[in-house]
Amino acid sequence: MRELVVASYGVRVRVKRGLLLVEGGGERLEISPSDLDAVIVASGGVSVTSSAVRLLIAHGVDVVFLDSRGRPIGRLYPPFVNRTVLTRRMQ
Repeated sequence: MRELVVASYGVRVRVKRGLLLVEGGGERLEISPSDLDAVIVASGGVSVTSSAVRLLIAHGVDVVFLDSRGRPIGRLYPPFVNRTVLTRRMQ
């Protein structure tokens, strides 16, 4: 499973030219949403734009939010069968 873990305060996740742009701490990462299975937000103070959420859901990418102890508190996923479900069924 290919996951993007966002674990730093002040990180911003947005869309630029159809790619997911992750900025924070002086670093910048552009990644195609088709290269991801999940985005895990493991810190407070992370900004995820609505266009980023829409892009991720359109590509079947789960978005999971964790609390300060690393336990899941919320999840966004597409309302259709995605790659994760297909993988589990094949297993």
